[in-house]
Amino acid sequence: MDNCTYDLIKIMHELSRVNAFIEKHGLKDSKKNETSKNALENLQKDLVEHMRALHKELSKCKIGG
Repeated sequence: MDNCTYDLIKIMHELSRVNAFIEKHGLKDSKKNETSKNALENLQKDLVEHMRALHKELSKCKIGG
């Protein structure tokens, strides 16, 4: 696997962790604050879009040796 592919996988992993944190903690904790809730929902939407784009690029990469 080349460095670029590794970097894409690493970024995908980190975005996935942030998305999971928002889902598990952020949205629950922001229920009483509409501004924060909207910001987190928008961020989560953007993260999902970026993860889909990364997944599409990764599907083109040769990952195995």
